[in-house]
Amino acid sequence: PIYEGSLAIRGVSGTNPQALHLNHVEIKNGGSIGLDYHRLEKNATVSVSNVIITGNDGVPVKVSAEMAHIFNNTSSYSGNASDFFNITPSYYEIEDQTVTWQKLDVPYLVDDRVHIKHNGHLTIEAGAEIQFKPEGYIQPYDGSTDAGNELSLKIQGTADNPVHLKAYNGTNWGGIMFGFTQENNVINHAIIENAKGDFPVGNHQNTGAIYLHASPKLTVSNTTFKDLQNCTFYALYDDYFENLTVTNVTYDNVGAEFCTP
Repeated sequence: PIYEGSLAIRGVSGTNPQALHLNHVEIKNGGSIGLDYHRLEKNATVSVSNVIITGNDGVPVKVSAEMAHIFNNTSSYSGNASDFFNITPSYYEIEDQTVTWQKLDVPYLVDDRVHIKHNGHLTIEAGAEIQFKPEGYIQPYDGSTDAGNELSLKIQGTADNPVHLKAYNGTNWGGIMFGFTQENNVINHAIIENAKGDFPVGNHQNTGAIYLHASPKLTVSNTTFKDLQNCTFYALYDDYFENLTVTNVTYDNVGAEFCTP
């Protein structure tokens, strides 16, 4: 009962890693979602290319955060009852892997936390739209600065195709929480709106769209922050801003720009 879809891959502890390659496949007119990959872990051998998923009664895809990168813009995901590429809470950690989320023909929808940790690196490419439910947020954050704990988030939009991060309900989502990362984290040519600064890890509420812990290295440029009821950049202490570089940033209807308690 935990699986849905015209096609589902079982990927739980105690089962052998799954192997499936989809190429030039059409999945349409199903009674629920198209593909259910929400329990899939990175020990699976899977690929998806040139696939059409349309006419289904739910979302085209449910997939874990650590495996969302196997889907790319060679495929089409539009024309379903709910046109969102759904990233679910199961297996939310991007760890020991370097992955990219491309622009798709539907928005991403993040249900909960996307955690980047311990040698995890996520790039979000130009033109991607990511919507978040109220519990959703991105956390490039590991437990310390020990050697081997490198991690990064790179949001790489362009002037013509910015990356858009926004609330699914049009009101609020968590935001981005950086911590213990001295990699070159980048937010360039992005639009970030509705982020409330709620992060269940640590019980942080009503903080900032960008939460900085332990002086993470971050460059933010050519980016618009809009409709933020709290702060844009938030840190517990002033010196946590020391590795933050901000260039050509626009603030539109935000509560404040830089905040500490």
